[in-house]
Amino acid sequence: MNESPTEITRQELLDLRKQYMEEVNKQLTFCFTYLNFYIGLFSAILAATLAGLFATKSQPLLGLVLLIGPALIGLLAFVGYKTVRVFYRRFVEAWITCVNLEVMLGLKPTPKYQAGIHPPAFPSAQGRGFITEFERPEIRDLLEQAQKEAWTAETLLKKVLEVGDTLLYAKITFGGYVLAGLVAAVVVIVTAW
Repeated sequence: MNESPTEITRQELLDLRKQYMEEVNKQLTFCFTYLNFYIGLFSAILAATLAGLFATKSQPLLGLVLLIGPALIGLLAFVGYKTVRVFYRRFVEAWITCVNLEVMLGLKPTPKYQAGIHPPAFPSAQGRGFITEFERPEIRDLLEQAQKEAWTAETLLKKVLEVGDTLLYAKITFGGYVLAGLVAAVVVIVTAW
Protein backbone atom coordinates (compact mmCIF):
# COMPACT_ATOMS: atom_id res chain seq x y z
CA MET A 1 0.00 0.00 0.00
CA ASN A 2 2.31 2.70 -1.28
CA GLU A 3 0.10 5.69 -1.99
CA SER A 4 1.70 8.72 -3.52
CA PRO A 5 1.09 11.99 -1.68
CA THR A 6 -1.75 14.14 -2.96
CA GLU A 7 -0.71 17.39 -4.56
CA ILE A 8 -2.32 20.34 -2.82
CA THR A 9 -3.19 23.39 -4.89
CA ARG A 10 -2.95 27.02 -3.85
CA GLN A 11 -6.72 27.40 -4.08
CA GLU A 12 -7.20 24.42 -1.76
CA LEU A 13 -4.88 26.04 0.77
CA LEU A 14 -6.75 29.36 0.46
CA ASP A 15 -10.05 27.54 1.02
CA LEU A 16 -8.58 25.70 3.98
CA ARG A 17 -7.29 28.98 5.45
CA LYS A 18 -10.78 30.44 5.14
CA GLN A 19 -12.24 27.44 6.98
CA TYR A 20 -9.64 27.67 9.73
CA MET A 21 -10.18 31.41 10.13
CA GLU A 22 -13.86 30.63 10.69
CA GLU A 23 -12.81 27.96 13.21
CA VAL A 24 -10.58 30.49 15.01
CA ASN A 25 -13.56 32.82 15.40
CA LYS A 26 -15.95 30.03 16.38
CA GLN A 27 -13.69 28.59 19.08
CA LEU A 28 -12.86 32.01 20.51
CA THR A 29 -16.58 32.79 20.63
CA PHE A 30 -17.24 29.49 22.45
CA CYS A 31 -14.43 30.26 24.89
CA PHE A 32 -15.83 33.67 25.80
CA THR A 33 -19.45 32.47 25.78
CA TYR A 34 -18.66 29.80 28.36
CA LEU A 35 -16.51 32.21 30.36
CA ASN A 36 -19.38 34.73 30.47
CA PHE A 37 -21.89 31.97 31.30
CA TYR A 38 -19.88 30.82 34.30
CA ILE A 39 -19.28 34.37 35.53
CA GLY A 40 -23.04 35.01 35.41
CA LEU A 41 -23.75 31.71 37.13
CA PHE A 42 -21.19 32.38 39.88
CA SER A 43 -22.61 35.85 40.44
CA ALA A 44 -26.14 34.46 40.74
CA ILE A 45 -25.09 31.70 43.17
CA LEU A 46 -23.10 34.15 45.28
CA ALA A 47 -25.99 36.63 45.34
CA ALA A 48 -28.46 33.86 46.25
CA THR A 49 -26.18 32.68 49.05
CA LEU A 50 -25.89 36.17 50.50
CA ALA A 51 -29.62 36.82 50.12
CA GLY A 52 -30.35 33.49 51.81
CA LEU A 53 -28.00 34.43 54.63
CA PHE A 54 -30.06 37.52 55.42
CA ALA A 55 -33.31 35.57 55.12
CA THR A 56 -32.25 32.85 57.59
CA LYS A 57 -30.97 35.09 60.39
CA SER A 58 -33.65 33.79 62.74
CA GLN A 59 -32.81 30.14 61.93
CA PRO A 60 -29.01 29.86 62.06
CA LEU A 61 -28.78 26.08 61.60
CA LEU A 62 -30.96 26.30 58.50
CA GLY A 63 -28.42 28.80 57.22
CA LEU A 64 -25.86 25.99 57.00
CA VAL A 65 -27.79 24.73 53.97
CA LEU A 66 -26.45 27.84 52.26
CA LEU A 67 -23.01 26.18 52.21
CA ILE A 68 -24.28 24.47 49.08
CA GLY A 69 -23.72 27.80 47.24
CA PRO A 70 -19.99 28.11 47.95
CA ALA A 71 -19.54 24.37 47.30
CA LEU A 72 -21.25 24.77 43.92
CA ILE A 73 -19.04 27.74 43.09
CA GLY A 74 -15.92 25.67 43.82
CA LEU A 75 -17.11 22.69 41.78
CA LEU A 76 -18.35 24.78 38.87
CA ALA A 77 -15.17 26.87 38.85
CA PHE A 78 -13.13 23.70 38.43
CA VAL A 79 -15.37 22.33 35.67
CA GLY A 80 -15.82 25.75 34.06
CA TYR A 81 -12.09 26.42 33.84
CA LYS A 82 -11.54 23.01 32.23
CA THR A 83 -14.31 23.77 29.72
CA VAL A 84 -12.95 27.21 28.85
CA ARG A 85 -9.47 25.65 28.51
CA VAL A 86 -10.76 23.18 25.89
CA PHE A 87 -12.19 25.92 23.68
CA TYR A 88 -9.13 28.10 24.15
CA ARG A 89 -6.89 25.18 23.14
CA ARG A 90 -9.01 24.60 20.03
CA PHE A 91 -8.76 28.31 19.23
CA VAL A 92 -4.95 28.21 19.51
CA GLU A 93 -4.80 25.03 17.39
CA ALA A 94 -6.80 26.71 14.61
CA TRP A 95 -4.75 29.91 14.94
CA ILE A 96 -1.44 28.03 14.59
CA THR A 97 -2.85 26.23 11.54
CA CYS A 98 -3.78 29.63 10.04
CA VAL A 99 -0.26 30.93 10.68
CA ASN A 100 1.15 27.83 8.93
CA LEU A 101 -1.20 28.26 5.97
CA GLU A 102 -0.35 31.95 5.64
CA VAL A 103 3.36 31.16 5.54
CA MET A 104 2.80 28.34 3.03
CA LEU A 105 0.78 30.69 0.81
CA GLY A 106 3.38 33.43 1.04
CA LEU A 107 0.98 35.79 2.79
CA LYS A 108 3.40 36.49 5.64
CA PRO A 109 6.41 37.94 3.82
CA THR A 110 6.15 41.28 2.08
CA PRO A 111 3.49 40.74 -0.57
CA LYS A 112 4.02 41.61 -4.22
CA TYR A 113 1.23 43.67 -5.73
CA GLN A 114 -0.02 43.57 -9.30
CA ALA A 115 0.27 46.68 -11.43
CA GLY A 116 -2.21 49.31 -10.36
CA ILE A 117 -2.30 48.19 -6.71
CA HIS A 118 -0.61 50.62 -4.40
CA PRO A 119 1.17 49.52 -1.24
CA PRO A 120 -0.77 50.08 1.99
CA ALA A 121 -0.65 53.50 3.64
CA PHE A 122 0.13 51.83 6.97
CA PRO A 123 2.02 48.60 6.39
CA SER A 124 2.12 45.99 9.13
CA ALA A 125 5.31 45.67 11.15
CA GLN A 126 4.94 41.92 10.55
CA GLY A 127 5.88 41.38 6.92
CA ARG A 128 5.10 44.92 5.70
CA GLY A 129 1.79 43.67 4.28
CA PHE A 130 -1.64 45.26 4.59
CA ILE A 131 -3.05 42.98 7.33
CA THR A 132 -2.71 44.49 10.79
CA GLU A 133 -1.30 42.01 13.27
CA PHE A 134 -0.76 42.23 16.97
CA GLU A 135 0.71 39.56 19.14
CA ARG A 136 1.80 40.11 22.69
CA PRO A 137 5.60 40.18 22.88
CA GLU A 138 5.61 36.82 24.73
CA ILE A 139 3.63 35.19 21.92
CA ARG A 140 5.69 36.84 19.17
CA ASP A 141 8.88 35.60 20.90
CA LEU A 142 7.43 32.08 21.05
CA LEU A 143 6.61 32.18 17.33
CA GLU A 144 10.14 33.31 16.50
CA GLN A 145 11.71 30.73 18.83
CA ALA A 146 9.49 27.99 17.40
CA GLN A 147 10.59 28.88 13.88
CA LYS A 148 14.30 29.06 14.76
CA GLU A 149 14.24 25.79 16.68
CA ALA A 150 11.87 24.01 14.26
CA TRP A 151 9.25 23.18 16.89
CA THR A 152 6.26 21.08 15.95
CA ALA A 153 2.85 22.73 15.94
CA GLU A 154 1.96 20.75 19.06
CA THR A 155 5.02 22.03 20.95
CA LEU A 156 4.10 25.58 19.99
CA LEU A 157 0.51 24.92 21.10
CA LYS A 158 1.69 23.76 24.52
CA LYS A 159 3.92 26.81 24.97
CA VAL A 160 1.21 29.27 23.86
CA LEU A 161 -1.25 27.68 26.29
CA GLU A 162 1.28 28.29 29.09
CA VAL A 163 1.56 32.05 28.43
CA GLY A 164 -1.84 32.79 26.87
CA ASP A 165 -3.60 35.61 28.64
CA THR A 166 -7.17 34.38 28.15
CA LEU A 167 -6.56 31.31 30.31
CA LEU A 168 -4.71 33.36 32.89
CA TYR A 169 -7.60 35.81 33.15
CA ALA A 170 -10.09 32.94 33.34
CA LYS A 171 -8.06 31.35 36.13
CA ILE A 172 -7.93 34.65 38.05
CA THR A 173 -11.67 35.26 37.56
CA PHE A 174 -12.69 31.74 38.57
CA GLY A 175 -10.27 31.85 41.50
CA GLY A 176 -11.79 35.16 42.61
CA TYR A 177 -15.24 33.58 42.69
CA VAL A 178 -13.90 30.59 44.62
CA LEU A 179 -12.37 33.00 47.13
CA ALA A 180 -15.67 34.91 47.37
CA GLY A 181 -17.46 31.57 47.86
CA LEU A 182 -15.05 30.64 50.66
CA VAL A 183 -15.63 33.99 52.36
CA ALA A 184 -19.38 33.46 52.02
CA ALA A 185 -18.99 29.98 53.53
CA VAL A 186 -17.11 31.40 56.52
CA VAL A 187 -19.79 34.07 57.00
CA VAL A 188 -22.51 31.40 56.84
CA ILE A 189 -20.72 29.24 59.43
CA VAL A 190 -20.00 32.16 61.76
CA THR A 191 -23.59 33.40 61.46
CA ALA A 192 -24.96 29.89 62.15
CA TRP A 193 -23.10 29.70 65.48
